[in-house]
Amino acid sequence: MTRIGSLVGIVVTLASCAQARTVMCTTVAECAAGERCIDGRCAAARREDAGTDAAADASEPTDAGEPDAGFDAALDAGFDAGVDAGPPLGPCGVSPCAIYRLPAGATSWSAWPLGDGTFAPRSPVRAAFDLETIALAYVLTDSTYHVLRLADRQWIAEGPRDTLFPQAAGDSIRAAYTVPANHAGGDGDNESITLHSPTGAYLYSIRLSTRVVTYVRTVTMFSDAWSAPLAPSHSQLRWTFLDTANSRGWGNGNPSTLCGAAATTVGPYFAIGTATHTHLLEAGSCFEFYRREPNAAFPPFSMTGAPSPSAIGAAFWNQGGLWMLTE
Repeated sequence: MTRIGSLVGIVVTLASCAQARTVMCTTVAECAAGERCIDGRCAAARREDAGTDAAADASEPTDAGEPDAGFDAALDAGFDAGVDAGPPLGPCGVSPCAIYRLPAGATSWSAWPLGDGTFAPRSPVRAAFDLETIALAYVLTDSTYHVLRLADRQWIAEGPRDTLFPQAAGDSIRAAYTVPANHAGGDGDNESITLHSPTGAYLYSIRLSTRVVTYVRTVTMFSDAWSAPLAPSHSQLRWTFLDTANSRGWGNGNPSTLCGAAATTVGPYFAIGTATHTHLLEAGSCFEFYRREPNAAFPPFSMTGAPSPSAIGAAFWNQGGLWMLTE
């Protein structure tokens, strides 16, 4: 029985019993033993509520102006405890939060459960990348891919990971990102995809109009930037995202002092995360790592409702908003 059902049942029972005699009252102290003061009238209580009545009788005389406050408190604590007890509800209901979004310009996160259905992931999330202009994301597990429609967070397709990325078969993908099709004079219908593993990177392209994926090449020799002190370890990568405009100012830095570039402010940058730190790589002029800080110091993680950094398995940036998925 739900709480609403319990309260309705009690009110109906008490109302029917009250018809036998009418004594006006303001507190239970003015009624005979075993009676309640209900709506200004003394009325017999249900036999099965005797234990609740005893507790209410002891406290009710102090409730002038709200005759049934003590009764309701006892009801909340006792009668319904065994009926409606359950796990406490969190921000995502009874399910854990798994999809987090920080919208453009927002200072607090929204969160939802991972969701279920035919196409939802059923094993840990390892990486994700988005298709900027059509607002889709591809979420990768060790063996599958899943397509998430961002407008309503519905899973709309899935398949074996190797059918999209056969060259990466058997490898452990740690992070992924795309470069928007319209960035830096792109053709508008083609995005590049990079998948990071501990030993290399797999480069692909995807045609937005058909969503056909084409293999480009595999990189096993990384630039010197990945050996610098501020760089993360490939084996520790957990997520990455590319903000081509530094729209929130999180990528603050000075390329002119980093590599002698003409620019004095950071435009495009990568944020690359491990379980403990966020590493920033300037992606407009220098392509060097220039900041390494504890995750707690990276602005998105200090905002209301932020996910736990150590739980993140994937991230992507889409249309000015940051998305993160727990592992």
